[in-house]
Amino acid sequence: MRNLFLTILLLLIVSLSSLTACNKQEQAKSGIIVPVVGLTITGEKLQNAITIVGNLQANEDVIIKSEITGNVEKINFEEGQTVKKGTLLIQVDHKNLNSEMEQAQANFNLADANLKRSKELFENKTISSQAYDQAFAQYKATQATLNKTKQQLDKASIVAPFDGIMGARKVSPGQYVSNNDTLTSISSVNPIKLEFNLAERYLSKISLGQKVEVSTAAFDKQIFTGETFFIAPSVDVQTRTVLAKAKIDNAVLLLKPGMFSRVKLILEEKENAILIPSSAIINREDKSSVFVVSEDGIANYRDITLGIEYNDKIEVTSGLKIGETIITEGIVKLQPGMLTRISYQVSDS
Repeated sequence: MRNLFLTILLLLIVSLSSLTACNKQEQAKSGIIVPVVGLTITGEKLQNAITIVGNLQANEDVIIKSEITGNVEKINFEEGQTVKKGTLLIQVDHKNLNSEMEQAQANFNLADANLKRSKELFENKTISSQAYDQAFAQYKATQATLNKTKQQLDKASIVAPFDGIMGARKVSPGQYVSNNDTLTSISSVNPIKLEFNLAERYLSKISLGQKVEVSTAAFDKQIFTGETFFIAPSVDVQTRTVLAKAKIDNAVLLLKPGMFSRVKLILEEKENAILIPSSAIINREDKSSVFVVSEDGIANYRDITLGIEYNDKIEVTSGLKIGETIITEGIVKLQPGMLTRISYQVSDS
C-alpha cells in the first residue's frame, strides 16, 4: 500500500513538472516571452543624510582692549600674522608704573620690617596688642598696593591669550590710549566652529561626535569634515529647532568666520543596503511589490518593505536578498507566472 502511494506521488510530481515545462514551451512557442530590463541586487553603501544651512564662526575670537592709560610704546605684530599664546603684542609706556612699583615695593618692605619688630615686642609684652594690630594692618595695606601695582604693570604688556591669527590693528606707535580703547583682535580658526539649527524631528538621529560634511560657495568643489560637539539642551519654541555646533578641520585656513555654508549631516550609514530604482516598485492596494525573476525566467510578485529615498533610488529593508533579480522596465506587460527574457542587465553600482 505504501509503495503504491509513493508511486502515485512520484507520477504526480513528474506530471506537474512536465506540465510546467509544457506551459513554458507553449508560452515560448506562442511568442509570449516578455522582454524586460532586469537588475541583479547587490549591496550598496547607504548614507542617510540631510542638508541644511549653517554659519562658520571662529573657535575663539577676542577683541583686545587697553586696560590702562598711556602711550603705545611698541607694536610687536603684523596684521594677519599667526602668533602663539603669550606672544607680546603691544607694549604701553610703563615708566610711571615702574616708579609706582618701586615706591610700593619700598613701602611694603618697610611695613614688613615693622611688623617683624612689632611681633617680637608684642611677644615680649613691650607693646600693646593695639600697636601690633596697627603694624599688621599697615603690612596688609602695603601688600595690597604692591599687588595692585604689579597687576597694572602687567597690563602694560599686552600678550596673545591663545594661539591665533591677528586682526587689523586700531592704534599706531606713540598713540595715547585710554582704558577700554580697542587695540586689535585675535581669532583662532583651526578648528573652526560651525553652527546650525536642526529640526526637532531629527533629534533622535543626532548625537555628539556625529560626522558632518561642509561645503561653501567659495570652495564649492571641496568638502570639509568635522564632528558635532554641542547639542542645545532645549528646543526653540518659535522655530521648533535645536541649536547644534560642530568643529571643522581647517588646517589650511581656507574657511573664514562668517562664511555661509551647506551642512550635510550624516544621520545613518549602512554598508550593504539594498537600493532599487523607483520604476521597479508596484503599488498594489496597501502593499509595495516588485517582480522577482526566478532562475528559469518566471516573474512573480514579491512584497517588500521600503526605507529611505537615496538619490534616485529607494531602500528596501525587507523582502529582497542580494543576488536576486528584479524587473525594472517592461512591468506593464507582465503578469505573475509569465516567462521573461532579460534583454540586458542593469548595473547596480
